[in-house]
Amino acid sequence: MQLSYRGSHYDLDAPFTEMVDSGMKGVYRGQAFPITYPRHIPVQPSHQLKYRGSAYRTTATGGTAPVVRSPIAAVPAAKLSAPSTYLWGQACKIQPPDLEKMHKLHIQQRLQHRIEVAKAKGDQTLLRLLEHEMQQAS
Repeated sequence: MQLSYRGSHYDLDAPFTEMVDSGMKGVYRGQAFPITYPRHIPVQPSHQLKYRGSAYRTTATGGTAPVVRSPIAAVPAAKLSAPSTYLWGQACKIQPPDLEKMHKLHIQQRLQHRIEVAKAKGDQTLLRLLEHEMQQAS
């Protein structure tokens, strides 16, 4: 078949693909047509991939499958300890009761700031809600 693109003429050397009728019919804009597929579909290569932290692999048929990882070996209880938490760029060990106190303190500080902003705006409804929330947080 003779083709041309921007004045350059070339011959189409497309490989012949034997098509097989699937036995189904399709309709497009009122015209019926047979649905066909190639007789020999090449085997697709499989790859190990990762998307947003989730590992998966492609299959030879073009589908996907999750990557099955081996179970993690049990860690002895003696090696488990409280995790270190990084605050303000410095590593420090915080015990769970201290975390709870810090969390409550942070919530109260944020509520106090929101109360000051509500007073400055003169929003009495929001001020009452925030004061109620402050009482619950105490």
